[in-house]
Amino acid sequence: MTTINTYAAATVGDISSLWLDRATIIGLDVAYAAYGIHVALFFLCFNHLWTQRKRRPRRTYAWLAYISALFILGSVSNGIDMHMGQVIFVDNRNFPGGPGAFASTIFTVPVNIICTAACVIGGWLQDALLIFRFYVIVSPVWWLLAVPICMFTVSIVMSCLLLAQLTHPGSTIWQRTNVNIELAYWCTTIVTNILLTVLIVAHLVHMRRKVAGALGKQTRVPYLTVSAMFIEAAFLYTAFGVAFLVPYAMGNTFNVLFFSLIGQIQYITPLLIILRVAQDRAYTRQGPVTEPTATSTIRWARASGNQPHTIGTDIEARVTVQHSGDSVSDRESYLPDSEKPGPLVLAEKDDSTSDFSVSEDDSNVVMHTSAIAS
Repeated sequence: MTTINTYAAATVGDISSLWLDRATIIGLDVAYAAYGIHVALFFLCFNHLWTQRKRRPRRTYAWLAYISALFILGSVSNGIDMHMGQVIFVDNRNFPGGPGAFASTIFTVPVNIICTAACVIGGWLQDALLIFRFYVIVSPVWWLLAVPICMFTVSIVMSCLLLAQLTHPGSTIWQRTNVNIELAYWCTTIVTNILLTVLIVAHLVHMRRKVAGALGKQTRVPYLTVSAMFIEAAFLYTAFGVAFLVPYAMGNTFNVLFFSLIGQIQYITPLLIILRVAQDRAYTRQGPVTEPTATSTIRWARASGNQPHTIGTDIEARVTVQHSGDSVSDRESYLPDSEKPGPLVLAEKDDSTSDFSVSEDDSNVVMHTSAIAS
């Protein structure tokens, strides 16, 4: 079997410099792969939102502008990363200390400052969305909402100081000075995400227990699954942020593995949330919609008369009941008046048959069905 030989020319330098070179190129490669996920999520979100532009124009165009801004920023940062990868590992491969050492000297290059600015602005957009979702999901008291807003404001100030510092020749994000602006920036932005993640997950877990206690543990709550809670709480960015911040604060070069990747993660995380919003699967102020796990075969009956009204086929329906107060559901509110269903109430099942009857009545219960002809 043919093996890969390591030549002496490739081992010049100490072990730490070789590790830095490997970590730099691995981090860039993983970031390129993450950009592919970013592109796929962008077009998924765009497709879902575009179909809703006539029903929900204001909200839809706002989301389209938001995801487009993320896509532009992510594309700019990824393109510059690809260019700088060539500059580091091809054009300056003989730099003293290796490509990894050269990479730490180019943060003041104008094109690299643009890349850093794109990542910083992307972080602002992500944090702003997370605060908005925190407000929607938790509906906190003003003082609880003020805490993440203050931390968000501090992170914006720190990021502006960081960009200003990088305009000075010889500056890098790795330098340690009396006032460590870089560490202060990363701490405030990542700790803000950690705080919001914990608060959102705690609230959703509380809601999950309340729903399970009221309707039974077998009730499926699609907005309160573990994966849904992690997406809503931006757990993905929080996890990678901690993985980057801990070694960075310790001065360990292991953080280089996550440095390029975390820029794309902060574009991916909001898109995962917006995709759920576009699919009407995101948690709202009205709370979750409960979806029973069991399905039943039903027949529709007129309000007057005892014989069920059939059209020659039974309908198998998955029934979802939503308590929506005195207002119609969000989805129905965008339907024309001629297509809006009247209020329905599901009557008790007749023990002698396998049929349900449905009658018209003023009710606070709205029934949605996904019908499949058997």
